[in-house]
This record gives sequence, C-alpha cells and structure tokens, in this order.
Amino acid sequence: MRGGFFNLTLNAMAIVGLEPSVKDGQRFTQREAAAILGLAERTIRYYVAMGLMMPGRKIGRCTYYYGRDIKRCWRNFFNQ
Repeated sequence: MRGGFFNLTLNAMAIVGLEPSVKDGQRFTQREAAAILGLAERTIRYYVAMGLMMPGRKIGRCTYYYGRDIKRCWRNFFNQ
C-alpha cells in the first residue's frame, strides 16, 4: 500500500482537529492534497466546481495544490 502510514497519520490529524503541517509554498498533487485533508479526490473536484475551494494549478495534465490552499480548505471545513 503506497503511503499507508502517511495517509493514516494525516487522516487522524483531520479527525483530531490538528491543522496540517505543510509549508505554504510546498506543492502537492490532487491525490496527496485529498489524503492530507482526509477527503476523496472526487470530493476535492466537487468543492472546486461548487466554488468552495480554490482550483489547483494545472501543469500539463496534473493538478497541483499548494500548502496554503490545503490550509485554507482545512480551516474552512474542519476548524469552524
């Protein structure tokens, strides 16, 4: 299983209420961003389509999110 412990640790952070410790300029793929937030990739795409989350930056065919985008999303949805 690719990144199993990493994913479990980050999902536990979302459940416990700890803000993800990512650097603002650090770049993550859509899959990594979803794992950090404890969401499905499809949920991220849905939030972007509904205007609830800033769209990621496209580089070629890949969508990337920066640490500041992930923190902003976490604050909006998990830390209210």
